[in-house]
Order: sequence, then structure tokens, then C-alpha cells
Amino acid sequence: MALLRRSFYVFLALSISLTLDAFRSIQFSCQRSFFLLPGSSIDQIQHREALREQLLAACDAFTEAQKTMWRENGSSIAVPSPGLFGASSSPDASYESSMSPSQVTTKQQVLELVEQLAALNPTPNPTEGWKEGNNVTPAQCKLNGAWKLRFTTAADATFKPGKRGEATTMQYVNSTEGTLTNVIEFKQNKGKLRGFKVIVEGSANSNVRMDLKFKRVVIERKARSWSLFKRITIPFPDFGLFRRLTRQDKKDKTPHFNILYVDDELRIHKTGDDKLFVQSRLYDVWDPMKGWTLVGAV
Repeated sequence: MALLRRSFYVFLALSISLTLDAFRSIQFSCQRSFFLLPGSSIDQIQHREALREQLLAACDAFTEAQKTMWRENGSSIAVPSPGLFGASSSPDASYESSMSPSQVTTKQQVLELVEQLAALNPTPNPTEGWKEGNNVTPAQCKLNGAWKLRFTTAADATFKPGKRGEATTMQYVNSTEGTLTNVIEFKQNKGKLRGFKVIVEGSANSNVRMDLKFKRVVIERKARSWSLFKRITIPFPDFGLFRRLTRQDKKDKTPHFNILYVDDELRIHKTGDDKLFVQSRLYDVWDPMKGWTLVGAV
């Protein structure tokens, strides 16, 4: 009887062990299935993350080289003159010629890494969910949220510190309303100008293309709360209507950008005039000293 009871316990222990091994195997398979996209592999994901880290490091190196050049050369260097929004309105050739050798090198690194990363884009339909497109809730749209500019080849989006101090730029994307708001703030400015916002309406033209329609500019000034001039709104004219009335619509001149890459932390797009933008996501976090503030995870 004792032998039979001992055999039963051994059999029970062995059964439990085999069951646990099977459960761990199933759990591991489920975890891999959950984190991997169709057609993805662990090696591919690791390679993509490594490229992303290299790209952001190259973007930061470009920015530091640019700041160094501005500090060392000051007003003696030939930089594009301020444009409508305080940025450059000069031809991009002038912007390119003003780059230091270090900037030229890091810019080429950025372009090469962007090309490699775009080939590994984990989001084949980044406009999905835009204004509830494809019956997907806007909150699930990868474009939704706050974004910080890390690199651009656009001269008119490059701000050199001037009498208003250093400019802080970011973009708020609201996929529910279908708007992209470019925010430029001059936090160090001792004058009355605090910054301005450019509100743009976006329309998903395809899985990767976003057509843009500039709606208005909001200029924010330092003034008393009751002042009529604390916030000034200037609407944009309908340039599309002007082109149609003057029959200047033979070519597709609609402002737009094509999304090359987007994941939970990084977004890369190229505009219709071939200007590249690299942006990283910002998160709203509570800082006991500052209150709610935006910070980046990468």
C-alpha cells in the first residue's frame, strides 16, 4: 500500500512538472506573438531599435554642431535671414552653405540612417484612425500626441537664437479634430512676444500621405489678462481657391508630407518639397517643482 501511495505521488509530481513546462512554453510563445508584428522577428526588432538609437544620437550631434557654430561665429557667419515666423526664408542653398563641416558629416549620417530605418517601418498604415478613418478610434492613431523636433533639412524650421533668445519648438497632433499645431515659444524673450502657434488642418490622402491646409496663426503676447492684444489670431487665405481661380492647378501643389517611419516614440516624414523632419514623442508628466511638463522618453 505504501509503495502504491509513493508511486502515486511520484506520478503526480511528474505530471505537475510537465504541466508547468508546457505552460511556460505557451506563455513564452504568447509573449512573442504579442510583441512581434506579422513578418517581424526578434533580430529585426533589435536591429530597428539600434538604428533608432543611432539616428537620435546623430540628430543630437547635428544640433550640437549647429549650436557650436552659432556660438563661435556669432553674427559673422552667413546664415539665412529671418522669415515670416522668425525662421529662415532664404533659399535652402544658403542654409546648406552655412553648415560647418561637422554638420555636413552628421547630416549625411542622419540621411543614411533614415533610409535604413524607413525600410523597417513597423506601421504600414500610420494615418489609420485619423478622424476615425477605417473605423479606428483616433486615440489609436500613431500620429496622435505631442512631438519634439530633433532634426530637419528645412531652412524655415531652423531658429537661430537672436534678440528673443532660444526658440522652443514642438508639434501637437490631434487625430480626433484632424489638426497639427506647430508651437514656437520664446521663453527667454524679455519683450512682449511669448510665441506663436500655426494651426494646420490635415487630411489623410493615403496610408502614408497627409495633405495640409494652413488655417491660422495665433500670436501670443505678454499682456494683462483682460487685454485684447494678449492673443492675436490671423487666418490664412485659401491658397487652393486662388490657384483654382487663376488656373494654376496643373501640378499638384497641395502642401503635404509623406510618413516614412513611425512607432510609439519616433516619427519621420518628408514634405512635398523634399524636406525631412525627425521627431520624437513627448509625454505629459508631473514635476513637483514645475507642475505638468512635457518630457521625452528617447
